[in-house]
Amino acid sequence: MKKLEPIRLFDQLDQVETTFEFSGEPTPDEIADFVNWVCYVPEALDPILEAKREKAHSRKDINLAYKACLALLIYVAYFRGKINPLQYCYLYHASMAYNIAPLDLEKMETYARNLMTKRRNTLLSYFALIKEYRTTLTKENAHFYDDFLKGCWALIYCNPPFDEEGYSIMTPFYDKDVDDFPSDFRDIERHDEK
Repeated sequence: MKKLEPIRLFDQLDQVETTFEFSGEPTPDEIADFVNWVCYVPEALDPILEAKREKAHSRKDINLAYKACLALLIYVAYFRGKINPLQYCYLYHASMAYNIAPLDLEKMETYARNLMTKRRNTLLSYFALIKEYRTTLTKENAHFYDDFLKGCWALIYCNPPFDEEGYSIMTPFYDKDVDDFPSDFRDIERHDEK
């Protein structure tokens, strides 16, 4: 198996905290930073999936890369069982950047609930897809995956306080054998107290 570039969680959190204010309406610069972070993965994943479709002579799920990444962002934002207006603003702009018609807030929350229940297998397939994609990255473009996760953390920080709920929803994105990802939320609390 290809060696993965390790991700350092504390570096990610520090960058998220210094990039965003998380108060009131997001600024145009904050929206641009978020969109830039979350756009690399589907843009790079799309041609990989297209090549697979051509090989299989299939036209199914042409926008799968974008649908999968948006679904994962919505899933993360819904970690408290609701999506707040600040999270929705960022998700709206991600949808626009992905060329997917944005859902209204109520439909987005319904979609998130479905991902966690009757569409759980679809959610798991999206996790498998993005983690498979990570294995294709070189040292030079490993930041694509890292940036996407920073976008996810930004959505977590939009709904304070940052606690074990947010930590738990993010653990599936990491490889604990490779990444510098604390095994216990208390390690993050101790780091934040320094």
